[in-house]
Amino acid sequence: MLINKSLLQSHKQCARRAWLEASGSVLPQRSASAQAMLDEGEVVHRAGRRKFAGAQRIGTMTLVDAAKATADALGGGAQALLEAAFIGGQLGVRADALVHQGGEWVVSV
Repeated sequence: MLINKSLLQSHKQCARRAWLEASGSVLPQRSASAQAMLDEGEVVHRAGRRKFAGAQRIGTMTLVDAAKATADALGGGAQALLEAAFIGGQLGVRADALVHQGGEWVVSV
């Protein structure tokens, strides 16, 4: 299961609602303030794309597909990735910006 910002917001309001959304039983509902936060997040993403203009964007695919695309990009010599994805066991994460600096990978903001 992918835990994203929307699901975390739902959980803050009602844990059962978040469970129902995660299982696909109900569609997410967003308050005006929650939508404003999501809109602000999109502004941050656009700023990141400007800051890391040469970075390869992994994009908004499923976590499994994004993790495969991330592995392919890393294997292909990419030097910077936006929205890189990794899965380990039952945990999946995404990094806003992952940059190769000084021989190591750094999560950058």
